[in-house]
Amino acid sequence: MRLAILLTAAIVVFACSESTSPDAALGTYALTTVGGQSLPYVLGVSGPDTTLITGSLLRLEGDDTWLVLVTIRTTIFGKTRTQTSEGSGTWTGNEGVLTLTETNGVQTHTVALSEAQLTVSWYGEPPVMVYEKTATDNTPPTVLRRSPASGPNAMPNDVAGVAVTFNEVMDGRRFTASSFTLRGPGGAVAGTLDCGETWATWMFVPTAPLSPGQTYTATIAGTVTDLAGNTLGADVTWSFTMHPFAMAFVPVPAGTFQMGDQFDDGGSEERPVHSVTLTHGFNLGKYEVTQAQWRAVMGTNPAWHVNCEECPVEGASWEMGQQFIAALNAASGRAGCTTESGCYRLPTEAEWEYAAKGGPSGGDGTKWAGSTTVGDVAWYSANSGDATHPVGQKAPNGLGLYDMSGNVWEWVQDWYSSLYYSTSPGTDPGGPATGTGRGTRGGAYHLSAFASRVATRNHGSPTQTGAVDVGFRLVRVQ
Repeated sequence: MRLAILLTAAIVVFACSESTSPDAALGTYALTTVGGQSLPYVLGVSGPDTTLITGSLLRLEGDDTWLVLVTIRTTIFGKTRTQTSEGSGTWTGNEGVLTLTETNGVQTHTVALSEAQLTVSWYGEPPVMVYEKTATDNTPPTVLRRSPASGPNAMPNDVAGVAVTFNEVMDGRRFTASSFTLRGPGGAVAGTLDCGETWATWMFVPTAPLSPGQTYTATIAGTVTDLAGNTLGADVTWSFTMHPFAMAFVPVPAGTFQMGDQFDDGGSEERPVHSVTLTHGFNLGKYEVTQAQWRAVMGTNPAWHVNCEECPVEGASWEMGQQFIAALNAASGRAGCTTESGCYRLPTEAEWEYAAKGGPSGGDGTKWAGSTTVGDVAWYSANSGDATHPVGQKAPNGLGLYDMSGNVWEWVQDWYSSLYYSTSPGTDPGGPATGTGRGTRGGAYHLSAFASRVATRNHGSPTQTGAVDVGFRLVRVQ
């Protein structure tokens, strides 16, 4: 599709080099028109809903290689996304013209610079994007997140490195290995520096794994700069102690089960009862993710019921849960993974119910996760004292999973639809393609026994924060 080609061609990943070019065109440029038309501009080549929303261009100094980053967001069939890809460019003399070449080495595109305007075209023909120079950026960068966070941290044994995330893209020529130092009990730790796709997240990757039980100190030099040349201003230093990440998982084998309300006492959203086959086994968290585990990865604690580190974390939205998962995957050297072995993710709704019912061969056959008596397995309104409780204090179900009923609702991966069971595929269902809410399962400490049934379905806005009764548990892909 032509749109994909245009987006791919327009976005170029930074590289590092020294500067020899005049400064007239340095700065930040905002996209104003496409093909002479103001945005939004419908390209009309990939479908009626394909709309170019916005874009920005940042120019870095270089030697004979000059770097351009264009961030372009598109709305395709109702979904907005940002695409990135790699490319390279070289200046042709001192004429202010940059020729960009796609990674396949075939297509070329030109960028013409002036004092206040930059024009981009593909293959020497329209569409042409015009960028106007914006005001000079005088705001210094700040550090948003550090991983591992300060203090004692439980991280995966195969943690990839020590990461810092800034509030904006940093200058990759000046953020070098000497900018990010790590010291341990034996002195300076050898390693290399790497960055994420946006160049806002940087990771120091030690040559040898960090040692559990040891304390390390990381330092970011205060002289590092953003793209506009603003410095951090002061060194950022923090210390952390590594501990093995204490998250237990239970293997759940592949199998077939009856999904839905087998006791015929639930709502219409739990019907019809239908046969579902999961063709792949998975590892499911033995417990709900705790406040201590969240703090170890994110350095924060969104929970309302504080002073209980082993209580389930709540108060985090579905999207915040995705950020936790992304950080955990990145920390274990699997940044961006979703389906590969060892990846962390949320369970699908089918996986959750299958595991709550005890897995294959009919499972437990119980109304609650492991018992026909709700109080055996669940913290709910009659016994919780209107508060969450440390995980694992009630009896497990037949697979050895705790708190699948009660304590807190648990986010699942799927979009929610009350009618989904009528159209759900019989093999590896993944939920509706779209929706406004994400599914939650399992009931909560302040609700009745009815809400804690393994068949109960609920949902919430994926952006809602502060829900004091919603947490989650993780899948680790086999």
